[in-house]
Amino acid sequence: ITSVAPGSQAETTGIAVGDIVVAYAGKQTPDFPTLNAAVSAAEGKVRILLHRAGREVSVEVQKGRIGVSLVPVVEGTPGTPLPKATVTELDFSSLVDRPRDSWFAFYRGGERSGFARIRAQYINHRLIVLTEEVFEDETGIMDHEVTCVTTADGIPVLRMTAFRDRMNDWERFGTACPCGDDKFRWTVISRGPGSDDEIFQVQVGVGVIPAYMMETLASFMPREEGACLRFTPLLEGSGRTWLPGALVCVKTEKVMVGGQETPAWRFEWRTLGMPEPAAIYWLDGAGDVLRIQSGEIVVERTTADDVKKGQPESVIAR
Repeated sequence: ITSVAPGSQAETTGIAVGDIVVAYAGKQTPDFPTLNAAVSAAEGKVRILLHRAGREVSVEVQKGRIGVSLVPVVEGTPGTPLPKATVTELDFSSLVDRPRDSWFAFYRGGERSGFARIRAQYINHRLIVLTEEVFEDETGIMDHEVTCVTTADGIPVLRMTAFRDRMNDWERFGTACPCGDDKFRWTVISRGPGSDDEIFQVQVGVGVIPAYMMETLASFMPREEGACLRFTPLLEGSGRTWLPGALVCVKTEKVMVGGQETPAWRFEWRTLGMPEPAAIYWLDGAGDVLRIQSGEIVVERTTADDVKKGQPESVIAR
């Protein structure tokens, strides 16, 4: 368990960050599919068995959302510490004269499966807008717009993010307002066809950044070995945060882009306690992202013309 929402069932029953879910309603939970099946089959009050610092703890909750974020635990994996931060400010000065537009193609198993445009835009000395538009065959998302607003004093601070899935007529908005003690109150409104607005609030730290903007933030970091930006990922407007992470500039190396070897800086998104990077980003000397590797998904930089040639007729490029 990586976070517990204030006022949730988890908080009131004493569930804590670091607890490991061993069983739900009497069923062992070795992985997410098994846990999801146990949650779906349960009724009324259920008992959750937790592993906490070498001992087992049992709590009783009502079936349904209890207010925690989870990541899988790999048995026998040593806890991997994060490197110390060396970067607290990002250099957005390259955006003053022009927005930065980047076009990318997605590949799964070597087959092309979608594309994206990412724009970073300077509004004024305190405001940067980051926008990501995606079409992904695998998930059926079309024109999924993501906008993250941060202060531009060099220190990235989450202000607002909005999601829109035009294919499925679904949208979600999140806004962050300071509420003291270096915390923000994150208010989320979800809207979908045929349903009332769903509104919920959670508190998040100042260092929280949307997980999908890591590749954009890497492009404004120093390109020097050992440069490290620490953060906590916020998962797509849900208000849930993941394990603390770091963006680290590792080294220079050559990477395949468009079938050719290209010199690049290698950045890694490292996650607390995980042995492998969550994602790897390769950037050129100007800070433009060339290639991304995240699990089975490979993302390669391309051109607007290439994207327009490969997109479905139902999608209008803009």
